[in-house]
Amino acid sequence: MKTFLLTLAVALLAACETTSSTAPSDSESPTTSRATRESGGGLWNMLEEERRRTAERRAREGRRRKNLAAESARGREAFSPDAQRKMETWWKEFLRNDPKWLVDRFQWRALGHDAREVLVENLLMVLVRAYEQNNGAFYERARSELFELSETSIPYLVGALEVQAGDSVLRKHCVELLAFIGKPALRPIMKAWERTDDRGAREDLLAAVQGMGSRGAPESVPFLVDAVEDSDDIRIKLRAIEGLGRSRDPRAVEPLLDYLEDDDISFRKFAAASLGGFKGRRVIEGLINALERSEKRAGLSDREAEVALNCRRALKASTGRSFKTASEWRRWWKRR
Repeated sequence: MKTFLLTLAVALLAACETTSSTAPSDSESPTTSRATRESGGGLWNMLEEERRRTAERRAREGRRRKNLAAESARGREAFSPDAQRKMETWWKEFLRNDPKWLVDRFQWRALGHDAREVLVENLLMVLVRAYEQNNGAFYERARSELFELSETSIPYLVGALEVQAGDSVLRKHCVELLAFIGKPALRPIMKAWERTDDRGAREDLLAAVQGMGSRGAPESVPFLVDAVEDSDDIRIKLRAIEGLGRSRDPRAVEPLLDYLEDDDISFRKFAAASLGGFKGRRVIEGLINALERSEKRAGLSDREAEVALNCRRALKASTGRSFKTASEWRRWWKRR
């Protein structure tokens, strides 16, 4: 069962969708229109194509509304009136922060998967509202409940990112919740990643894995490495490189050093920034070599200066020292 608010929201959005006028003007006769089209008028061909697309869009929207109505009806039938009254009572307990909720929430969960899904949807709406109202206590309560319901909430949250449901604010909270849940969410995210080619969906799924890495989840590193190596999308690659840096996992070093030598300036720039804070001889020498190459190429591109700057910052973060040129860094490194 889906919440009635969610069904109503989707229906309202569908009703408010902007549609272009598809009917010919009163002054246009069918004969004139046909003759114009037969004469090869490109404008009429474009209008006809737009009309066809509009008709298809309306048909799809009609089917979607019909499916939503049927789903809502099935949801209402899934619970007895007594169960619905209980859920309403328990929900009010949560909203009032009533101590009874600490016991009754388990009764809600015991009603089955559909009931737990209803609870997840309502908690997610409360979470977003609490964030918008800067209500930290309510936000933490909702997040904790969603974490405890992770078996139900993970598929819901991953699915929302995969189909790009709601607006960017809702998806941002889905990303943060999945990162908070951590390891149990990784496999569902990987499956969704394999199913979709949508850039927005993949960026959101990747952001969730990035968040896991930032929280010290080592399981995220192989996923990020694969995202860097297998994706053809430069934005996905750059975000994955950034995620490897945030993970602070030793396994991230080799792929980052590889991209530090890439022909693409963007890859070198992000790899240099991501290596900051990592220790070890290979990291320090790799950054010094990259800085030296960027200094030599500085006259060819202004962006090389950005690569050099990131190399210096990364070296400072990794060593605690600060020098301006590659030669100064190399002299210091040899004296150690």
